[in-house]
Amino acid sequence: QVIKKIPSLNGDLNSKISSAYLDSERLLIGCNDSSLYYYSNWKEYPEPTRIFRGHQCTKYRINAILSRSNRDIVVSGSENGSIYIWNIESGRLIYEIPLHKKFSNDVVELEGKINAFISCGDDGQIIEWKLKWPNKNN
Repeated sequence: QVIKKIPSLNGDLNSKISSAYLDSERLLIGCNDSSLYYYSNWKEYPEPTRIFRGHQCTKYRINAILSRSNRDIVVSGSENGSIYIWNIESGRLIYEIPLHKKFSNDVVELEGKINAFISCGDDGQIIEWKLKWPNKNN
């Protein structure tokens, strides 16, 4: 049963959707045109608030997340093995961290920790890492 369709994702994109991440009212859609479409309040405003680019996602499913401990950032893997981090408000790419030798497929946030993540990749590595971010909770 279809409950709601988001108009800007109903065939308007020139690429396939490869991932989706929902955090209450915030929605992040990853597409294989190497773009991440961010919706700050997808229930009320069905158009993307920001579009993030810079990572590589053209052939495979690459997951991205909205950080829950640091609501200022988007974190994504990439086909080049790096982890990409953008500032949501400015839309700027703030970090590219080369962690994996092959695709970095997925990123998850460690619950109960601030700016702490685990990434995994096609190199067979599972890496726990912490983002140094200028806030009093680090």
